[in-house]
Amino acid sequence: MPRMELMGRHYHIASDAVTVPAFCMAVGRLVWSAVVLGLFLHLQYLLQSCSRPGIVDTFVGLSITLFLATVLVELAIVAVSQRGSIVHTQARKAVGPLVALHTCLGGVQLVVALVGLVILSNPKALVMCDTISLQNRVDLIVALIVISQLADVSMKACCCATLVGEPVGEEAEQAVHHFEQHESLASYSAAEDRWRGRCSFLCTCLRYTTCHLFSSAAGASGPEGGDIGDMEVVARVMADIFHSEGFLDVLPSDILAGFVLLRHVQKAQEHEMVSRRGTELLEAEERVLREQLEEGGSAAAAAADVASSTSDSKGMGASGTSTVTPGVHPRVRFQCGHYLVKHALSRDDPGDRQVLEEGTHFEAYALAMYSWMMFTYAKTPCVAIPALSARRLLRMPKGPRSRVHGDLGAVLGDNWLRGHEAGLWEWLNGREGCELAYATFINTLYERPYGIFVDHKWQCVVVAIRGTLSLEDLLNDAHAEPGPLDAMGKAWGFPGDGEHGHVGMANAADCIAKDLCKHRILQRLIQRDHGDSPPAGPHTPLTKSSKGYGLRIVGHSLGAGAAVFLSLMLRRDFPDLRCLAYCTPGGLLTPGLAEYTKAFTLTFVLGRDLVPRLTLDAVRGLRDDILRLLARCRANKNTVLRSMMEKDSRAAVDRLLYSSQDVPPSDFLTQLQAYEEQMRRVDRRMVQVRLIPAGRIVHLVKSHRVERERCGGLLGRWYKQCYTPVWALPEDLSEIYVSSTMALEHFPHILLYNMQDVCEEWGIPVS
Repeated sequence: MPRMELMGRHYHIASDAVTVPAFCMAVGRLVWSAVVLGLFLHLQYLLQSCSRPGIVDTFVGLSITLFLATVLVELAIVAVSQRGSIVHTQARKAVGPLVALHTCLGGVQLVVALVGLVILSNPKALVMCDTISLQNRVDLIVALIVISQLADVSMKACCCATLVGEPVGEEAEQAVHHFEQHESLASYSAAEDRWRGRCSFLCTCLRYTTCHLFSSAAGASGPEGGDIGDMEVVARVMADIFHSEGFLDVLPSDILAGFVLLRHVQKAQEHEMVSRRGTELLEAEERVLREQLEEGGSAAAAAADVASSTSDSKGMGASGTSTVTPGVHPRVRFQCGHYLVKHALSRDDPGDRQVLEEGTHFEAYALAMYSWMMFTYAKTPCVAIPALSARRLLRMPKGPRSRVHGDLGAVLGDNWLRGHEAGLWEWLNGREGCELAYATFINTLYERPYGIFVDHKWQCVVVAIRGTLSLEDLLNDAHAEPGPLDAMGKAWGFPGDGEHGHVGMANAADCIAKDLCKHRILQRLIQRDHGDSPPAGPHTPLTKSSKGYGLRIVGHSLGAGAAVFLSLMLRRDFPDLRCLAYCTPGGLLTPGLAEYTKAFTLTFVLGRDLVPRLTLDAVRGLRDDILRLLARCRANKNTVLRSMMEKDSRAAVDRLLYSSQDVPPSDFLTQLQAYEEQMRRVDRRMVQVRLIPAGRIVHLVKSHRVERERCGGLLGRWYKQCYTPVWALPEDLSEIYVSSTMALEHFPHILLYNMQDVCEEWGIPVS
């Protein structure tokens, strides 16, 4: 910040965000100037035998002068753009005039390039050389200089056209207008229209640039033309949370710097808490030992009692009292959740082992529905393409699958290569007793890809719902306003009176439930012998009866949220069903209904995964934290971004931030106060409902690292991050934690691999 002003218009780039581009351009221009200078010296040798060489000398000399002058201006931009802190912008006022001078030099460069074009268009009238080869070499040198100048000018013009904003002064009037609207609690439709346009433009661009790879070929309109109305809902959510135009002079690079500052603050708080909790744990250990010694026990017996009470240092006891393990590093204890989590899973508890085994086994079905796309990403194309090709040609049934809705054995929405089915089976490769009964990969706004499998080993039918993998899925995720579930609860027979939930995921589950009920697929598989209702498709889906089997509903991410709602809808007909939700979105259900789902739902979360923490309240809190940290920043943006590589966050916080009491006044601080008042008014007009994840939550937290060897030690050693499963509460996932793994730990194959590692460590067989 602030946005640069040029020729009476704002540009969507900050005056302190041009440092790196200007430096790179200066270096590149210096290199090219050296090349041009070498060409000029070579040209002097060539022009010795040519007539009237002065025009070419002048052209090349002027080009080199312009290049060097532009380099000086760019170096001045680099120096000035690093002055002051992020919010104290007065020291960077000279950046605007320097950029204007840079633009003027670009205009002069265009004129010089036109002169070069004149030389090339009539070379014999201006330069006459003795031989044709010599003439061609002169023309080639001039052409190279002209092309570089035209490319430089074109790049500047494209950047200006891309970054150009509204006229100076217009946004101030809009701010007053919007503030007056908020005073009367009226909706600010201009902001919503702007966000609706951005979402539609992004969807259109991605759809056509990827040749519908991540979008339904039928378009993103969804059922019954849902794109128009639901895009308005998405735009309203985005505007209510992120709209700051007219109030805050904030750009994406400022937000990135805010994330870096927040990361340092959170790490510093964690270090402080670890230190404090470590001291408390040591005191607790001494207190337990002392109390047991006073009762007459020996020190060795007391230590053994303490060690056994902790179940291998996995958490707090069932009674809620602190249980500690001597000799364990405080950070390990903190990350295992001694004070954030009430109880940890124990490898000696048969129930806990069953939870982990069941969750690991059925997570593969949720992963399989991502089919060939996720398989290619996880295995790399070099491995995935041969595997998928071999699966398609050698190990899949010949002939087409049925494409009729409701047919057992049907696979709908697959491509002509049957890539989705091949990818699905690659994920389930080697799974004993698993058969595919039905699958659909049709993907619109509310129609979710899902599959129905029969697992003979566990004697259950599995409904697996795919997570986010397309533009329509992103729109469904963003349809996050809490919606009432009263009507849905009455229709499907679950306690929805007064309860709310994620509207997009509830609608997606409703679409799946209606499809299942219309064709009675589950009833035909579970409540009757499959031989009594033969499939209409060419392939018999099952090798033996599935009558009397149980029902598992699984999903990952968006699919996990839909799986929870689908479980609520089907529980009236299948009271013994179980739901296994992986990386469930945080803003899913109100606390009352979430408590109801604990009887049949398990939710699995890995590390600091972003999505289970992603509620509207958490996003608002993240927004406010970042803006307040920007107001406290005492360093320039480039210093902040470079600090990402620092490990000592406490020192970084002291160096980069003012204390909360010592924040100096600034224009941004004034803007922030007005903006916070605006957002308080906006938040009051939204539905104020707290949404949390569903069911009982198993959180795999980072606990320790294990040293491993590469190629028997020939390539050195590496450290594998290990996780410990603990029972968590929704409050433990109420804050977004900025981490380098916050996105990676959401991927379904990463979750599956780490759950398998825990099972292997505990001696649990995984099929």
